[in-house]
Amino acid sequence: MVFLQSEGEQRFREFIPPCNLNTVQHISHFILSVRNKGGDEFEPLSLRGMISSIDRYLRTKSYGVSIINDIKFHKSRSVLKMKLKNLKKLGKGNNPRASSPVSDQDL
Repeated sequence: MVFLQSEGEQRFREFIPPCNLNTVQHISHFILSVRNKGGDEFEPLSLRGMISSIDRYLRTKSYGVSIINDIKFHKSRSVLKMKLKNLKKLGKGNNPRASSPVSDQDL
């Protein structure tokens, strides 16, 4: 909601028609511009999770269309796909989460 207000949108998300919510001013612009507090790009899974959270919120408000599945949000999904591909090229999302084994020498 804070993002929409910063873009001059005063309506609640669930009251914005899909043709407007899908535009460069809203979801697509959010995908392209969102950064963490330090100004860095989010990890791809975090960005995907944000979009899923917005979709889940809209479903709880009986919005009627899904950002993730509906053809009306094809543009936003294309922007997300492009952004995720770009983040991967930048090395985001490729960090191993497993700890490295402790060698005998370290012990």
